[in-house]
This record gives sequence, structure tokens and C-alpha cells, in this order.
Amino acid sequence: MVAAYEEFNKDVIDEEKKIGVTLIRNAKRIVGYRDMDNHVYEKLIRNLSKLLNQEYRKISNTDYCAFLYQWVHHIKKKYNIDEYFIGVFYGAIHDSIVQAGAKKNVNIIHTIKTMKIQ
Repeated sequence: MVAAYEEFNKDVIDEEKKIGVTLIRNAKRIVGYRDMDNHVYEKLIRNLSKLLNQEYRKISNTDYCAFLYQWVHHIKKKYNIDEYFIGVFYGAIHDSIVQAGAKKNVNIIHTIKTMKIQ
């Protein structure tokens, strides 16, 4: 869990930011968006993309999803991010992320669709 958390929480590098630029720009229109939480949303986009593209191979996809869920829960508490907004943000980015990884693994898409961020 600790290794996964450290991986999830790494700073997003410029190459990884390209993935979510449009998604974050669109999220800024949602009521409740705070610029100071931008780094959290960038990390969430990156981490979900890594799951879909199977770039994090140290643990199984099931464990990755469970640890990612725990990371999101911890980050919401740490930065006092409203539960409703993170759910709306996830809903807004879900289809874009799934489309990007859909060609690679249908089973992972099913796992993400059933994952609930609370």
C-alpha cells in the first residue's frame, strides 16, 4: 500500500499533464472547482490513465483500484475537497479516460466503471 500511495502521490510531470489539460479546463467550469486543488485532479487523471494503460505493474489491477480508492479518500480529507465535487469531476473525466484506454483492456474499463469514489 505504501509503495502504491507514494506512486499515486508523485508530482505530475509535464508529459503526463498533456493527458488532462482539456479535462481540467472543462472541470474549472463546474461549481466548486478550486484552483488550489488542481494538482489533485492532475494526479487523479494520471493515476486512472496508468490503470487503463497498465503502466503500473507492481500490483494487480484489483489491488491498484483498491489502493487508488484509498488514496482518493485520504486526499479528499487532507485537502478538504468536497465529496460531491470529486464525484462530479470523476464523472466528467470518466468517459475521456476510458476512451483513451478502451483499446487496451476491456476488463480494466469494467473495474473502473464499478469503482465508486465516495
